[in-house]
Amino acid sequence: MNGYSRWQDIRAEYVERAGGEEAVEAGKQELPKKAERARPFPRTR
Repeated sequence: MNGYSRWQDIRAEYVERAGGEEAVEAGKQELPKKAERARPFPRTR
């Protein structure tokens, strides 16, 4: 044993805490939108 857990072994616990598969999928859809809003405006020369 190397002290690490495999994601597939612990994923169910994290999905449950997040509110289920639907909540995880909604988060996956929202994350790129948040990243896009966080980008600074491009500089013009």
